Amino acid sequence: LLLHTVSAGEPWPIPFVETFPSTTLDMYKWETAYGITVETNGLNPPTPPYSANFDGNPSGGDTLTSEMINLKNETNVLLKFYYQRTGGGDSPESGENVWVMYLDSADTWHELYVLYGAGESMTNFEEVAIQLPAAAMHAGFRFKIYNQATTGNFDDWFIDDIYVGHPPDYDMVMVPTIQDEFGAN
Repeated sequence: LLLHTVSAGEPWPIPFVETFPSTTLDMYKWETAYGITVETNGLNPPTPPYSANFDGNPSGGDTLTSEMINLKNETNVLLKFYYQRTGGGDSPESGENVWVMYLDSADTWHELYVLYGAGESMTNFEEVAIQLPAAAMHAGFRFKIYNQATTGNFDDWFIDDIYVGHPPDYDMVMVPTIQDEFGAN
């Protein structure tokens, strides 16, 4: 299944968020979705029940490419996502990897991160947070996630909760509290 859109609108502002809330991809967010299915075979996804499945069906690899995201004049921007190798599917073998890439302002793709297929099968998702380089900070930023796999329904990877934006503010809780430590109420 190849879905391809042509953006006639403005680039997405940040934050760009995709939690795969249904089995249908939001093609306003994605320029290309080749071979991707959104399904429930990922185990314990961060936002149940769905995640994007990358396997080898139909031609030995799948690709998900974002629409443009406006990062012009931005700094300190992350690309974050959760992944799971195998889940409720087939284990990827050596070389059946997932690549995460970004498009610079000269329309050249650059590797950001690789998930290697030779690892243990996973029953939980793990988070990846990547600080985007200066070359990614332009009005036509795009990222893509793609895999290489055996042709067919094999070599399953699951991706969920994709985020492009600034790092979140964290709430800090002191335990014990200063009041408890020094006896104040």
